[in-house]
Amino acid sequence: MSSTDPPQIFRDKVAIVTGAGTGIGRAVALALAESSCTVYVNDLDEAPLKQLPDTPLLIPHPADAADPEAMRSLVGRAIRDFGRLDYVVANAGTTRFASFLSASEEDFDAVVKLNLRGTFFLVQAAANAMAGTGGSIVLMSSNISHRAYPNLTTYSMTKAAINMMARSLALELGPLGININALAPGATLTERTAQEGEDYEGTWSALIPTGRVAQPEDIARAATFLLSEAARQISGTVLVVDGGWSGVGRHPG
Repeated sequence: MSSTDPPQIFRDKVAIVTGAGTGIGRAVALALAESSCTVYVNDLDEAPLKQLPDTPLLIPHPADAADPEAMRSLVGRAIRDFGRLDYVVANAGTTRFASFLSASEEDFDAVVKLNLRGTFFLVQAAANAMAGTGGSIVLMSSNISHRAYPNLTTYSMTKAAINMMARSLALELGPLGININALAPGATLTERTAQEGEDYEGTWSALIPTGRVAQPEDIARAATFLLSEAARQISGTVLVVDGGWSGVGRHPG
């Protein structure tokens, strides 16, 4: 192997990454594939999956991550195809900005259905498949799971629940050889967040101690660490990747 060859730390492993058509999920899937992992790349929208690099390591799987049966089918496909499932990154999620006093039942249900229900039953199916062979699971949380933020009460509630899910399941899944953690990104420049304001990157860079917003690759590096053997003794924790913003807590003006 030459010095320019990609690392092989995930060779012969199989992963599922949900919400991976764009943004953080896509970056995680690409990082795993670059380390020789076979990745089922899930997204509700089939169009971005068609833009994935042409490699047998990236297997598109369009499906609704909020649908428990669809997630059970995805896990089942991995087991049928390869006889194993080593990693899951439950990244699919949605955000609905709304004042608490005016939030609709529709908005509430949409956020809870994907962020919590979808995550819960994907992990349940994956853990049943991993039992006996072990594996690693990363749940996608947010730094506002523990800091108040305007007009995102429902979203932040679901992400706080994700943190507790990781802590609770560390107890139940540990004896099965499965470690599970939550990853809590801060402001990250993605296709979606770039549309949240006129200058998302500039606004948030001024508020973050490191002086810059995260790129999806920053979050992907943290996710692959939590999945790797280097993190096997880490379980039930929440890793915050936000450039120190949580310690400052300044909001855009």
